[in-house]
Amino acid sequence: MNCLGISKEGAALLCKRENRIELEWSGPNVKPLDMKVHVVTGLDTSFVVRRETALKLKKEKEIVAALPFQVENLIPFPQQETILQPCLLPQGEIVLFATQKAFLRHHLLEMASQGIDPDQVACVPIALHRWGKWRFPSHTNLCILSSDCCTLSLGEKVAFAQNFQDRERILALIKSKYPEVPIVEAEEFAIPIGLALEGFFRTVQFRQGEFTPLKHKNRIRQWQWSYVAAALFLAATIFGVGSYQIGQKKFALQSKLSQYGAPEGGSLQERLDAWEKGLISQPSLAQTTPLVTELLHWFSTLQAEIDIIHLHYALPTAKVDLDFKAPSPAVARAFHELLLQGPAFVDATKEITWNTTQDRYKTSFYLK
Repeated sequence: MNCLGISKEGAALLCKRENRIELEWSGPNVKPLDMKVHVVTGLDTSFVVRRETALKLKKEKEIVAALPFQVENLIPFPQQETILQPCLLPQGEIVLFATQKAFLRHHLLEMASQGIDPDQVACVPIALHRWGKWRFPSHTNLCILSSDCCTLSLGEKVAFAQNFQDRERILALIKSKYPEVPIVEAEEFAIPIGLALEGFFRTVQFRQGEFTPLKHKNRIRQWQWSYVAAALFLAATIFGVGSYQIGQKKFALQSKLSQYGAPEGGSLQERLDAWEKGLISQPSLAQTTPLVTELLHWFSTLQAEIDIIHLHYALPTAKVDLDFKAPSPAVARAFHELLLQGPAFVDATKEITWNTTQDRYKTSFYLK
């Protein structure tokens, strides 16, 4: 990722490689770029108000929703013209940066006159804070002085930020309140470097709401359309798979109905209704088809000495599938002829099948 910081002092390009942020260049003017960058500019300290407050809420969305009512008396701008940017700290502490829409609008017009459309608009205090943390990583607390701004960093908190005209007076104030905090002078191009660093953290972004960059809106719109397209594709896929499964089940049910003797033709519901009426009008199956015990008894009375391997008796069709062995082909042939003669149980008017595999025989027939 690459971030370009631009201020009235100059510009700086920082690149992040393998979790390390490195300064590519800094100077009084923006150099031609052949890479994609996140552009950050900043409002001057005189156009920004820094306040502190605390809320017991933990979720960022809840805090952002409650802030305008909590800080109404802290911000010297009309509420409708105020842009708030909270920086959340542990224990519910909040450092709040605020500006007016008119200040931001003027800044964007000034940038546009130079051909610059920033992705992010931060502010000078947060830029000095970021630069101090980057330039002096061993210092937890630090006071940074630029030509006209004083920023006090206590840990990750911007504890003080103010423009000044009397340098000695602001130094005396800091030394009296924070005597142990080291004071450093901001180096050349510290502010654009700090703005570029803020591009990686993005804790302060005044380009929100109606001021959101058009390219960001288009990107969000593309994401939304992609999401809608994905949702429609998923819905169509689920519908298609569901319809296929329903069709398969319907086909299987129709096949079962045909197997059980339901009338052919018509819709599934019509076939079910016709089958139900036919079943009601028929005598009870218990009265018209032999019992399994009766079938086995009939096999035991046959003169043919066959060895039954598998027997399947299906109701209500009264179909018998028989797999057996015979001691000789003559015995199997005798049993076959017995079936063809149509004894008391066998319905000779219906199909009788016969298959032979070495000494095993398979036959199917229907009972009366």
